[in-house]
This record gives sequence, C-alpha cells and structure tokens, in this order.
Amino acid sequence: MIIYNKTWLYNLETRNKAKNWKFNGLISENDQTRISDSKPVGFYMPGFWMALGLFFFTTILLCASGGFLSLVVLATDINEEFAFQIVNFIYSIACFHFAEKYKKDKHYFNAGTDNALVWAGTGSLIGNVFWILFEAGIHDQTVWIAGLFLASFACFIVTLRYADVFVALSYFISGLLALLFLCGNMGIWGKAIIPFAGFVYSAGTYIILKYRVSAENKFFYHDCIAIAEAAALISAYISVNYFVVRELSIVMLDLYLNEGQDIPYGNIFLLLTIAIPPAYIYLGLKDKNRIMLRIGMLLVGASLFTIRYYHSILPPEVAMIIGGALLIGISYFLLKFLKTPQYGFSIKEENESAGYKIAESLIVAETFSQQPSAESGNRFGGGSFGGAGANENY
Repeated sequence: MIIYNKTWLYNLETRNKAKNWKFNGLISENDQTRISDSKPVGFYMPGFWMALGLFFFTTILLCASGGFLSLVVLATDINEEFAFQIVNFIYSIACFHFAEKYKKDKHYFNAGTDNALVWAGTGSLIGNVFWILFEAGIHDQTVWIAGLFLASFACFIVTLRYADVFVALSYFISGLLALLFLCGNMGIWGKAIIPFAGFVYSAGTYIILKYRVSAENKFFYHDCIAIAEAAALISAYISVNYFVVRELSIVMLDLYLNEGQDIPYGNIFLLLTIAIPPAYIYLGLKDKNRIMLRIGMLLVGASLFTIRYYHSILPPEVAMIIGGALLIGISYFLLKFLKTPQYGFSIKEENESAGYKIAESLIVAETFSQQPSAESGNRFGGGSFGGAGANENY
C-alpha cells in the first residue's frame, strides 16, 4: 500500500542509525562510509530550507490553479454550486495524481512539493464532502458526524499510502471529534458520557498502535504512529481533566453550581487529573518511552494549574517563581546526573523503534562482515605425508 520503495526505506533507516552510532563514537567514519555506500537510497530529499521553499512555491501554484478554475466556472452559465463541486473533486484528484508522479516516478520523499500536493488533495476532498452534505440540506450535528467520519476514513487511506505525519494526526483528531459529536447528539446521557468516550477512544487508539501493529508497519509508519500516540496520550488526559470537564459540563448541560458545589463524579475526574501525569512518567521510565515521559512531565504542570485554579494557596507571582525555580533546579540536576548513563538512563538521544532495531542488526552484520586477513610471513607446511607435515622436505 505504501508508495515508497521499501528497500530504500530500510537503507535510509540503516544510514540514520549508522550516523547516530558514528556521532556517539561506536563506529569509525570509515565504517559509516562503507555502510552508506552499501545501502543506496534513491529518494530526493533536499534540506529543510529547500524543502520549505518548494512547499511554499507549490502552495502558491496550487492556489493560483484553484483561482483560475474558479474564474472559469464563474464565466460559464451552468449551475455554479454543482460546477464547483465537480471542479473541486477534479482538483483533488489532480493533486493526488501529481503526488503519485512525484513520489513514485521522481522519488520525492518529504521534499516539500509532494507534501503540499498531498495536503491540498486531502483538504479539498474533505472540504468537498462537507460542501455536498450541507447542500443536501443537512444543517444539524448530523453533518458534522458524517463529515468527520468520512474525513477520518479519507485521512486513514491517505496515511496508508503516503505515510504523511500531518494527515495521520488529522485522522486521529477527526475520528475523535466525530465520536464526541455523536455522543453530543444523543441527548443528555450522551453529553454526560463525552469525557469517558474521549478517554476510551484515546486510550484504545494508543493500545492498538502500541501493541497491535506489526513490526513491519511500525517500521514504515514510525513517525505517523509516534504523532498519533502522542496525540492519544494528550487527548486521554484532556478528556478527563477536571477543569475541562467542569467548564464544558456547565456549558453543555446548563449546570448552575453554587459556591462549594461540585459536578457529578467530580472526585473521580479530580483523581484522574492528579494520577495520570505520574502514571505517564512511571510508564515512560519503565519502558524508556521518551514521548510518554515528556508528555507526563508537561501534564504535571497542567495538573498543578487545574488544582491551583480551584484551590489557591499562594499568590500567582509567588507560585510561578517557586515553580520555575524548582523546574530549573531539577532540570540542571538531571542534566548533570544523566550526563553519564545511570541505571540505563542517559540524556543522549537513543532511538529504539522497531526500524532502528532492524537497522542496528544490519549495521552489526555490515561492520563485522569483513574479518581481518592473516598476514603472510613465516608459514608452516610443506608436509605431504601423514598429518604432521614432516617429510624429507621439512
């Protein structure tokens, strides 16, 4: 399903791992050069600024093309709304066609131009879906439920084909929003279960991506899975955050809370708000998962903000100064303490994805495949009788 050359993807991962090993002094520069030479990669991958320039240049061309098509439609006498829908659909197909051409024939790999084409094609296709639904006379939440589910499906297919990180993130978010709109359209009970529905969706998505995806797919879609896992961890926390649930409940359920009064099951949400960040940190340390660890540390601040918003102890200025000084001190201590590996942890970046483990085995095989040959010099031998090498010429 993926459009890229799989052999080149393996070779690219191997090269990246070799570069990382060379940076950490694990292999020599000659070993890295030999590995790179033996693992050819035919992708066109310009530098960051060049790719950014190509992206903006392609975006300008796409906008100009869309404007030109719009002027052509306005100059005709046919039904404008129907014509715009047809043109928009053709426009999205054209974007995907050129994306296929650049990625498959010219081997572009996140070169800017191909990203702009994929995003434009996906965006115009999803926009056209919503446009058709609105024109069909659907103006309640049903249009958002149907449109977001279709958008999630479209983003899923595009992600499988192009492994685009932004589209993968859109797939997760559109699916989450579709579920939340569906619950909100089910009456008072549906609105009441929105926090739990969001939490279950996010946690379920993370578990599936973490434990149910094959090693091969984790290799090819590593970045997409990483961004979706990060989004799932964050949305799981936000779904049951006490501040979010309380304020949305007041708006959506028309609650009026007196001073000292709490929302239903408020203690549960407050407990989850406090418990989830430390759980993320513990699991991140246990599994050496940097994404979960960093998100857990960030969410600690969100939990402290939530608690302080409803239970103020210190003035805001004092709390910020103490909190900032404490974070700076802890960060400085950890940087010094983990400069050398301690208990399996280090500040050095380590890539332990499935792809890097595969690349690691390839590098080990490549590095140690050439054994040193024995030097020619004084050699024993010459015997032609028995097995001891002793004859009249010994």
